[in-house]
Amino acid sequence: MGEFDLPPMMPPDGLRPARQASVLLFVLAGLILVPGLMFCMASMVPPDRWPPETQKRFEEVASAAGVTVRQFLLTYAVCATTMGLLLAGLGVLVRTGRRWAVLTGMVVDGILMLLVFVSAVSSFRDSSGLPGFFFACGLGAVMMMLMRRLIAAEKAARFAAAQAAYFYAQQWQAMQQPFEPGSGYGYSGDQAQPPPEETRR
Repeated sequence: MGEFDLPPMMPPDGLRPARQASVLLFVLAGLILVPGLMFCMASMVPPDRWPPETQKRFEEVASAAGVTVRQFLLTYAVCATTMGLLLAGLGVLVRTGRRWAVLTGMVVDGILMLLVFVSAVSSFRDSSGLPGFFFACGLGAVMMMLMRRLIAAEKAARFAAAQAAYFYAQQWQAMQQPFEPGSGYGYSGDQAQPPPEETRR
C-alpha cells in the first residue's frame, strides 16, 4: 500500500439496502400518520353526529379505557403522529447508511411488529373488526419487508466499517517503518557524483 493510497470505499450498491429501507420507513410513516390525522379530525366532530354503530363502538372502547371518546381519539392521534414523525426521521438517518441508525430502526420496527400482531389478533376475534385486521396485516407486511432491508443495510455498514479499520491499520503499520532518506520521490540512493574540477573549467 503506497503513501497516497485511498481507503477502500463501499461498493457502488453498498448503500442500496439503506436507501430501500429509508423508502419503506417513509411509507410506514405515512401509513401511521394518515390514521392519526383522521382521528384528530374526528375528535373535532361531536359524537352525536357520527353513525350510530361507529358511535357505539368508540364509546365501548373509550369506556373500557376509562376515558371519554374525545380523549381516546386525541391520545391515539398524538401517539400516531409522534410515531410517524419518528419513523420519518429514522428514514432520513438510515438513508446515510449509519449503523447506529439502522440498529435503532430495527429495534423500533421489531416493537411495532409486536404491537401490530397483537392488534391483528384482537381485530380478528371481533367480527366487526375485519377492516382493522386487514389494515394491520398490510402494516405487518411492510414492516417485514423493512426488517429484511434493515438487516441487509446493517451487514453493509458492518462491512464498510471493517474495511475502514483494515485500511487505517495498514496506514499505521506503514507509518511505523523507518524512514530511508534515499527513498523519497525524485531522489535516488545512487546519485551521480559532481564532475571533476578540471572538467567544470
